[in-house]
Amino acid sequence: MAYTINKTDGTVVATVEDGALDTSTSVKLIGRNYQSYGEPFNENLVALLENSASTTAPSTPITGELWYDKTNTILKVYNGTNFVPVGVTSSASAPTVGLTSGTLWNDTTNDQLFMYDGAAFDLIGPIFKTGDGKSGWLVDVEDLSGGGTANVLSLYQDGTRVAILTKTAVTLDSTPTGFASASLAKGITFYEDTDSTTFRLHGTAQNALELGGRESARFLVDDQNQTTSGTFGVLNNTGLTVGANSDATFSVTDSDFIITQNNADNPIIFKINQGSTVTSALTITGTADVSMPGQLTCLAVTETSSIALKENVNPISNALDKLVQLTGVTYDRKNGKTKNEAGLIAEEVYPVIPNVVSKDEQGNPHGINYTKLTAYLIEAVKTLKQEVDQLKARQE
Repeated sequence: MAYTINKTDGTVVATVEDGALDTSTSVKLIGRNYQSYGEPFNENLVALLENSASTTAPSTPITGELWYDKTNTILKVYNGTNFVPVGVTSSASAPTVGLTSGTLWNDTTNDQLFMYDGAAFDLIGPIFKTGDGKSGWLVDVEDLSGGGTANVLSLYQDGTRVAILTKTAVTLDSTPTGFASASLAKGITFYEDTDSTTFRLHGTAQNALELGGRESARFLVDDQNQTTSGTFGVLNNTGLTVGANSDATFSVTDSDFIITQNNADNPIIFKINQGSTVTSALTITGTADVSMPGQLTCLAVTETSSIALKENVNPISNALDKLVQLTGVTYDRKNGKTKNEAGLIAEEVYPVIPNVVSKDEQGNPHGINYTKLTAYLIEAVKTLKQEVDQLKARQE
């Protein structure tokens, strides 16, 4: 006896004869006494589980059927005519198929949300594109210096906040980027452009173009690159602070001139102009190590070596056996600075005497502390002397 398969609304989907397999829908309808029904039954379960995931839509869908579009990685539902997205479509270009009024599209290129009105996509927001930066009036919540917060209206253009509007005078917890002070007067405060002659309020203003009868251009300001033909001095020991975040200071303590890097674990770097190329000449690292790419010339180098500074002191054994494994070579530096230089190869020394070899940031052998080799040479000489003394004793 044939099965009559009905939809939820009572309409007939198909009539399946005994022993038959109906494929008129996306799932296979199994008739009475159909042989090997396990395979189509399980495939139906998988199709339901994965929402018929495929790069192509089901060929015989029914209204309400779900399909996961693998090409666009989005879940769609059949509305009786087309498969339309269930949620928001995120893509770099506007979708062109399966559109109905109310379809949402997230423009991933410009980070903007659009809604289809039946004819075209209308912009919901924001009004600016991500690549252009924020533009227009926006409400910003600012922390106040005395605690609490305040709402201000900020005017943005292409990502730069160019004005702040507040109905009451406030002092913020920190100075807004591009503004002169954390204190905002009641009304509109403009940011200070690098060229003060081009960004201003055109019309009647409280401030004038002169200060004390002198042109404003004659004064040094704290947010522009300027020069002076006069002498500039800082006549206090606190000295001079540089960097957007007070990164470094030049100061004096007990007549000592001090350069301080204020950022933890960051280096102090001295650079020179070498053949019209600015290059690092000396680096003092955040761990107080000193490195330089050039040659160091000095009268003497003294290393600290007091027993008061050491622990786990152990004699060196087999020094001679280790030294004879090393190979002295001459070489030219690839940077062209040194020719026919004598020395050892760090990669060859490391397996033999690793504690005199330093490594680079990747953990590869990089340098050799030649002065530390002296300890091995001393012990090797002792071993040679002992062998010589033994030979002499045998001859006697």
